[in-house]
Amino acid sequence: MFWKTIFTIFCIFICCIEANAKTFQLDEKKSKITYTLTSFGFPFKRKALPTTGEIGLSENSEMLERLELKAKFTSKNPIFKKFINIEQYPDFQFASILTKPIQINGVKVIELSGDVLFHGEIKRVTVKLNNRSKDKKIIFTGYLNIEMSNFGLKPPRFLFFTVEDLIKNKVELVADL
Repeated sequence: MFWKTIFTIFCIFICCIEANAKTFQLDEKKSKITYTLTSFGFPFKRKALPTTGEIGLSENSEMLERLELKAKFTSKNPIFKKFINIEQYPDFQFASILTKPIQINGVKVIELSGDVLFHGEIKRVTVKLNNRSKDKKIIFTGYLNIEMSNFGLKPPRFLFFTVEDLIKNKVELVADL
């Protein structure tokens, strides 16, 4: 809980500094993170999580200055809820506050680093997002893959069934300008 509070305060502080940026809310109906769990190299669990967040662009909307998102866990499976400790850690968060804004007009792939908050742990990751923005829409898609063991979780094992450490997260973010 302590790290989640620090993470939130950090994000609010940075947002206050970014006075020149335009902020656009993610479209909650079109934005999602779909996580996939695998066992022995085969996907067995795919779940789209409702995703909220913001995209911060420069005043002329040509430069990406920040990206923040939060995906809420929605599982009703009691084993998963216990494993993830859903009462204490109900979501997955990513925040990237760029010290050097990234040009998005005409750029097909955007690479940015940010902090992932998952299961009470914060880790720095780099993500590549395909930029399919057009007209008055920002559209970013890509993968933000994480390993459970980096966030204090031991991959579950049930008899002969072992879940792999890697969680593949497909990210689809849409915002109207």
